[in-house]
Amino acid sequence: MTVWLPLISSLVVATVTLIGIRINNRTNRAAIAAADEREYRKWQREMILRQCSEVIETATAAHDMYWRAFDDPLITAAQLKSMTDEYMNKISTNVAVLKMLNAPTISASCSTVIDVLAELWESTEDDDWNSGLTHTIDRLKASYGEVAQVASVEIHQLSLSIKADLTRPIRQRLGRFHRSKGNPTSRRLGRLIGGSAAGPPHEV
Repeated sequence: MTVWLPLISSLVVATVTLIGIRINNRTNRAAIAAADEREYRKWQREMILRQCSEVIETATAAHDMYWRAFDDPLITAAQLKSMTDEYMNKISTNVAVLKMLNAPTISASCSTVIDVLAELWESTEDDDWNSGLTHTIDRLKASYGEVAQVASVEIHQLSLSIKADLTRPIRQRLGRFHRSKGNPTSRRLGRLIGGSAAGPPHEV
């Protein structure tokens, strides 16, 4: 029996080492996955911010264009319609990207801007197109103001989730360590190692 003790001890040590390697590999994979998730959320946040900024910039340009039309007789209804078409197409692209970024609340808010622009476009069909537009132009300003508010909330929530992900791998590793200490297999391996280190068993 004494002859087999070195071999048994080596097998126990090898088994413990293998278990440790497997635990470390799982920990590393979890850390890599968590890092990838954080990077995606950062990219998502930046893309949402960019799309919202473009929507607000486009809507502001449309708002200013319609206000100028009141004082500039050279701006025709055809020019307004052409520019409004361009603005709506730009914002429609932003809305499509926001939907792909899984930002339904912001994309819905941006769609409201398109609806108001469509109302302004239809108003230019009338001969007296510049009468009664003040209320609709004010609604356009309110609509892209709402985009800014909704985007602020969504981006703040994304930032909080990124910060929460930074500490999650550490908590997972600590939790896994405490679970392994209470694992029956780990306790049995510990007793085997302790028994082999204490010396050979009593011979029968």
